[in-house]
Amino acid sequence: MPNAFVAGRSKRHASVVLTTGLIDLLEDEEMEAVLAYELTHINIKNSSIGIVTFSWILAGMLIALVYFAFRDAIFTGFGQKDNPHHSH
Repeated sequence: MPNAFVAGRSKRHASVVLTTGLIDLLEDEEMEAVLAYELTHINIKNSSIGIVTFSWILAGMLIALVYFAFRDAIFTGFGQKDNPHHSH
């Protein structure tokens, strides 16, 4: 599948990734345009690399929190007493 994207945690550690499908598909001028476009993502002053990385980390943390909260709720009976029909 032809694709190109930028990966990395900062401008200094960024890499442009091109699949072999894209390399085989494009002419030289088209490849230059794709590379120029991807390089703009790295050169933008407020680079989206850090924002995207932070977003994925935050999303992963939220998913883990919901998973463990749900799992805890299942094993603790969703806050119910052991015998909800028994009154004290």
